[in-house]
Amino acid sequence: MKPLKSFIACDNCKARKKGCDSKTPRCGNCIASNAECNYATVRKTRGPGKKKKNSNNSEESEHRPEKINRPNLDDDSTFPVQQSGDEGSNVHVPSCISSTSIFTPDPSHPSQRQLQIRTQLPTLPDFLAADQFNTHLENIKSSIAQANLAHSLTPLLPQNIAIRLIQNSFVEIMQHRQLLDLADFSALLSAQYIASSTGPAENDFARWATVNAVTALALRFKAAPGSEDDLSSIPLAFYHNATAVIHHLILQEPSLLSIQALLAMAMFVEDTPEPAAFIMLATNASRQLELLESRMPDDFKSNGANLKSKQHQRACEISSTFDNKIGLLLSSDASQVTGSIL
Repeated sequence: MKPLKSFIACDNCKARKKGCDSKTPRCGNCIASNAECNYATVRKTRGPGKKKKNSNNSEESEHRPEKINRPNLDDDSTFPVQQSGDEGSNVHVPSCISSTSIFTPDPSHPSQRQLQIRTQLPTLPDFLAADQFNTHLENIKSSIAQANLAHSLTPLLPQNIAIRLIQNSFVEIMQHRQLLDLADFSALLSAQYIASSTGPAENDFARWATVNAVTALALRFKAAPGSEDDLSSIPLAFYHNATAVIHHLILQEPSLLSIQALLAMAMFVEDTPEPAAFIMLATNASRQLELLESRMPDDFKSNGANLKSKQHQRACEISSTFDNKIGLLLSSDASQVTGSIL
């Protein structure tokens, strides 16, 4: 029977524990979510190698093991390897097989065997290590408390933490409202850290609001079930960072980025018990879209659907969805008021 092909998952599929078809340059999941698709530097596969075209390579392939028998797990003996050729020839056993823990290791090299196992285990970033995670968490909470006492903005997360957070949650938080692409937001995030991590720089309030609103969405998504109440102050702090500059977004000339910032904030409060903040943010985003398109050239107004960028089209679609939702909320409130009067 033909052996099954072994697939190696990309980093995104590994992080989200999804099946990966291992296609290049991007797998099916990354194509569907329009995300970057990166594979590990060294990709190890099982099974025989590809057929060689020259005679030298074909001769070498004759000395490779033809069959590897799975050992009896109840037996302490090493597994046998059947091979063709001379008994004295060296047999190459793939490292993905030789280092697997289900096989009995070579007792003569325990340190080397442990090293092989450690090198194949996935490594966590330093800030997620058991001895550092709590320290980073307390530092973040402390900076939020200090900012609240001083009535100032909360500094952004350490950049390495923010990058890892966004990479491992962006697809999910944008799954139903594809407001931005990961590459575009990563560029905004990097530019914001270069400019300032403590507040808007160069009067770029839209970038500051967008970065903080998406960070708040990612933090809330990553909170484990049952810990929302304990950790709710962290995403709220970054949401408040974004709302602190709303007046600048509304009063300045409308731009696509300022509209995206308002929509990202509306996404954060979309399903909260009090809909007033959602209605305010969504209606202002809709108004900013109208102003932006009114300032477009005449050829845009006559053939706008074809001239809009992908991000502009997405903003229009999300704003339209929010307008419909606001209509339902207002009609529901009106019916409740009427019912209470009657």
